[in-house]
Amino acid sequence: MKITLDRLTLSFMIVIVVIITTITLTLTHYGHIPKTTHQNLLPHHSSTPSDHASHTNTVEYTHSNHAAATLDTTAAGMTHVSDEKITLTTAAISHLPVHGFTPGLGHAGHITVNSSVYEAPFDLWVTGKTFNVTNADFYNLHHANLFRPDLRSRTCEGIYWRDMLSIGSDTMYQNAFNLPDGYAVFVPAGSPLQLDVMFHNPETENAQDLYNVQGSIDLKLAAPDQISDIKIAEYIRLELTDSPCLGDNKSFVFTVPANTEEYIIGQEYSAKDPFVHTFTQSGKIIYAGGHVHGWEGGQKLDIFLNDRIIIDYQTKKVSDHPFKYKTAHRPESINVKAGDVLRLEATYTNPSNNPIPGAMGMFGMFFAAD
Repeated sequence: MKITLDRLTLSFMIVIVVIITTITLTLTHYGHIPKTTHQNLLPHHSSTPSDHASHTNTVEYTHSNHAAATLDTTAAGMTHVSDEKITLTTAAISHLPVHGFTPGLGHAGHITVNSSVYEAPFDLWVTGKTFNVTNADFYNLHHANLFRPDLRSRTCEGIYWRDMLSIGSDTMYQNAFNLPDGYAVFVPAGSPLQLDVMFHNPETENAQDLYNVQGSIDLKLAAPDQISDIKIAEYIRLELTDSPCLGDNKSFVFTVPANTEEYIIGQEYSAKDPFVHTFTQSGKIIYAGGHVHGWEGGQKLDIFLNDRIIIDYQTKKVSDHPFKYKTAHRPESINVKAGDVLRLEATYTNPSNNPIPGAMGMFGMFFAAD
């Protein structure tokens, strides 16, 4: 009888250990973990796991035939809070050397850097933003994303991060914007926020190595006496891709074939594609913007609502500099009904003999339900 009892006890203990282990792994995988470990979650566009390791030491990134870039992670997590705004700042890239650029190399030579995870100390009603780069020009920014690591992606259900705002170098001609009066993005107290920024330093005639490069974002907050009258807006980002919802860099890019005068992506689609959105509520698009790589042959981004073009974003060169382009972002007033379908098409040209595997076509909108 004693042996039988010992076996039962041992079996019970093993079951308990298995249950605890399963719960721990599940919580860790889905982001419901203590604040100190949020930093280990990998956002999209991660280069390697070391990019987002604990912010306590220096990491070097080596790119073929070019000097190493150095990331000083000790500067991450500088957060300034007031009643009017919250500022999140990334770690510093202590040395960002010039790297070669050839269309077709995709994101070679790009460095991704994060802020620490910041937990909202109170309910935030975000009415606008200003994005800044330190010790670099705006074209050195490839993109920046402010996201929540605790929520599922709107376009890919199996991925745990939800963008709250996306910025591209072609939208940095106007680095600040405000939502129309009476609207705000709501962030509940305790919600984790993180800033993810990709920089590059492509070789041009006057390019120089850069030092102590950082990105930061100021979130403008509504005054307490305005909150009662505010309508909630949500950010929705769509992206064209050849490899949807993989959770890595390939999920956000597509390839433009070599020797192609006009390449259009997005004409064939299904409701599950991450560049297609079906509205579940009636409401209004109140602000929107596009992103394409003009320096890699991007021409335009067309936005369709129920197969009718409603916005045509033409990317334009803003100077003789080969990487300075402008794609519009601006207030809109586009009414939609539940069941309406919005989708994207991007047009590129590629006269070279090499395919371009890192092309992008993205659309971000702020939508307010009725």
